[in-house]
Amino acid sequence: QRIYQRQRRNCQKMDEMLQVLMQEQGGEAEFTVFRPDQRKSGGAYVKVNGVVKSVDAYAKVIKLESGECLNITDVVDISIRGGN
Repeated sequence: QRIYQRQRRNCQKMDEMLQVLMQEQGGEAEFTVFRPDQRKSGGAYVKVNGVVKSVDAYAKVIKLESGECLNITDVVDISIRGGN
């Protein structure tokens, strides 16, 4: 039950961060993203920094000014650095 509660708190935190990103587009953020290995099972966690262009909650994608798109389901942590 403790693990479930921790996961639930993490989901709530991520939802709150995504709400902030949707309201304050143009803010810089650092994302920790899971990138699966293309050749074998597993993958790696990578840090992605960028300015948020838009958040598409329906398509579950965060678009950055650089043109990179992050799947929301792959994002495990968000750190917001500031807005307009």
